[in-house]
Amino acid sequence: MKKNTDSILLYSKRGCPFCNKLKDLLKEEKITYIEIDVIADPAGALGAVHREGRIPVPQVEYNGTIIFEYTTEEALVETTKQLLKKSRLD
Repeated sequence: MKKNTDSILLYSKRGCPFCNKLKDLLKEEKITYIEIDVIADPAGALGAVHREGRIPVPQVEYNGTIIFEYTTEEALVETTKQLLKKSRLD
């Protein structure tokens, strides 16, 4: 899978309540993303950060920056918005 560096990539997995909440929040903020299910698309998941033999989800990637450490899904959305804003100013 060729990645578009201008796109938000959302690494998730089906049935993950945290992933579902994040997707809802991103939609509310009108932030578009490309979803990569780390179980269904192992090749697409190669860009995700692996920790302790697993891929923590959800993760967001934008322009090579991966966010996987956060306290709440709302905080992850805010960090994503800041990355988008900074990128548009550069």
